[in-house]
Formats: sequence, structure tokens, C-alpha cells
Amino acid sequence: MSKSLKNFITIKESLESMTATQLRIMFLLHAWDKTLDYSDRSLSAAKVYEKEINNFIINVRAIVRESRAAKKDNQGKHNFTQNEKQLLALFQAKQSEAHSAICNNFNTPQLLKVFRDLISAANTYIQEHVSSTNEGLLEKIAKYVVRMHRILGVFPEKSGLEIGISAESSASIEDVVAPFIRVFSSFRDNVRSLAQSRAESKEFLALSDKLRDEELFNLGIRLDDRDDGKALIKFIDPEILKRERDEKIEKELEKQREKEKRLHEHEQKRLEKLAKGKTPPNELFKDTEGLAQYSKFDDYGIPTNLIDGTEVTKNARKKLQKAYDAQIKLHEEYNVYISTKKS
Repeated sequence: MSKSLKNFITIKESLESMTATQLRIMFLLHAWDKTLDYSDRSLSAAKVYEKEINNFIINVRAIVRESRAAKKDNQGKHNFTQNEKQLLALFQAKQSEAHSAICNNFNTPQLLKVFRDLISAANTYIQEHVSSTNEGLLEKIAKYVVRMHRILGVFPEKSGLEIGISAESSASIEDVVAPFIRVFSSFRDNVRSLAQSRAESKEFLALSDKLRDEELFNLGIRLDDRDDGKALIKFIDPEILKRERDEKIEKELEKQREKEKRLHEHEQKRLEKLAKGKTPPNELFKDTEGLAQYSKFDDYGIPTNLIDGTEVTKNARKKLQKAYDAQIKLHEEYNVYISTKKS
């Protein structure tokens, strides 16, 4: 980049379109000793990577929290089958690959690819073993991913991405739980009110959706529905949730704008086509341009002779007939449009 080429941008200006974390990831996705491709594509790649990392960590946190809250009796089973052995072996191999990437000229693009492959394998394991995941193994992998990204400077020490039991908060228990209690107290009041008025079931469902999509959302809680009917509880930074929601809304608005633009263009083309049908078929070739080319016309208004008196060739006659037939159809459509518009 150079000021003389007018493509110079400061970090402060960059942070207007991306977060500090996304900027760090974008740098890491490029080799330190090569030219960085600062573009929308690079920014998009950084955002995708950040989302993959955050989603994985949030999923593991939810699984670990749910497992500890359930306190299930494992009946002597350590839940470490061949599937867990394979995942552990892959985890150990990826740790070795990560070390090699760091030693190989600090190859951060390769390093991030190693993390992405590890996360992909762990996500596959989670999807295939929903009800029997080994949360201990997943917790180890997630902690490793967080630790390595903190070493790289992607996540600060206090980033809200702690796995398992987090450090004690200086805030009192009342301060922490009060917002959540208020939400559920209000929810309870509304449920009682609907029940007393014998409201329809759809009103209860609407109230439940509001709790999930608005009130818990604003508190940084996401409830993901699962096949077994029990939602997976995820605690996410409210700012991240709001940013994701804003991006989703913007994408939907962009789709709507594109749709409206296509419909407008389609309507414009339709109106232009209808405007051509305003001319009756027998007058099609008798405009200024037609009278400058032809001297005689038949009963239907189709030219028979050119301006110099010579007859129109058979080939030309076929083309004129084809245009005439098309104009009949256009003129009929135009008349229907006009009559509809008047009514």
C-alpha cells in the first residue's frame, strides 16, 4: 500500500469495518513474509474462521455444562470407545502438526488450517455422537484451541471463552442472576395471565418464542433446538449475538433489495414490450422509418414494394410477415392491459 497510489488505509480505518479479532485473524491467514491481500475476500475469510472457532467453543461449553448439570451415573463405563481413541489420536497428530507449522518459518496459514481441521473432526464427532459424547476429550481439545489462539494474540486473556468452570466473579450472586430472574418472573406472569384467560396454544408458543428470540437473546443466551426435544443452552457474548443478528438482517435486506430490483427490471421490460404493442399491426410498417423504405403495402399493411418500386423479396416478405404476426400478439396483450387498467 502507498499514499501515492491512494490505496493506503490505517488500522484505525480498518477497525471501522471489522473487529480487532478479525483483523488479527486476517493477518494470521497470510504468511508474515509475503504480501497481504487486503480485500473483501480476505476479510470474509477472517470472519468465517472467527465464526467457526467461536461456534465450536460455544458448543463444547454447552455440552460440558449440560453434562455436569445432569450428573449422570456412568454405571462403570468410561465412554472411551474406538471413536474417542480415533479423535484423541487425531488431536495428538494435529498438536504435532501445529508445532511443525510454528517451527517452519512461523507458518500461520498452515497453523490455522491445522486448527480448522481439528475443529472439523471434533464437530463431526459431536454430530455423530449427540447423546454419548466424551465431554472430557472435547474439553481438552477446546482448551487447547483457546490457549493456542491466546498465544497468537487472537483472543485476550479475558475473552469470555473459558471452558469448564470459569474464574470466580467479583460480582455478587444477586447481581449476576437478577437479570435472568426478572426475565423468567415476567415470563411466569405472562403464562399465568394467558392460562387464566384460556388463551389458545399458539399464544403460549408465541410467548415462548419471544423468550428465546428476544429476552434470552439480549442476555447472551441461545437455545438450540435438538431432535430429542431438549434445547442445548449456549452462553454467548451479547455483542457477538447482536453482530450476528445484524449481519443476518443486513443479508436478508440485501436479498430483498435484489429481489425488488429484479422485479422492477422485469416490470420495466414488460411495460416496454407492452408499449411496442400500442401500434396496430396494420400500422406497424407505416411509421416514418417504414415509409422511407417502402412504397406499397397490402391490405394488412405489410410492405410489398420498396421505395424504388421493386418488389420485396420472398426472404424479406417472410421476415415482415413474422414481425406482423408478433405485433398482432403484442397488440392484443396491450389492449388487455389497457382494459384491465381502466377497470
